[in-house]
Amino acid sequence: MAADPKFKKYAQAVEKCLATFDNVHEWADFIAFLGKLLKVRSHSECILSELEHASQTLQGYMQFKEIPKKLIVSKRLAQCLNPALPTGVHQRALDVYTHILAVLGVCPLPHKGVHL
Repeated sequence: MAADPKFKKYAQAVEKCLATFDNVHEWADFIAFLGKLLKVRSHSECILSELEHASQTLQGYMQFKEIPKKLIVSKRLAQCLNPALPTGVHQRALDVYTHILAVLGVCPLPHKGVHL
């Protein structure tokens, strides 16, 4: 998979998003980081409208059943579950976890508007 150019773009997009975590200082920054991680910009060949196509990452590369930089991603997600952070950050981190588990085939994605 590492030789696949689309997977390389996916890995680079995740890496670029992870690099932004260094600038996270407030709870709103955590939510923005998690949003970017979930929707890293993708140039995948999904059939999407222009608006949907402009903001994809983990969601844009569903064809890959692997998460690049999974150790760092898991550490960042764990940091976002710090009890000192507000529940909104926790909920967004759980949304990312849900998506990752769906990508890996562990659980199905809930329908839009349904929260676990």
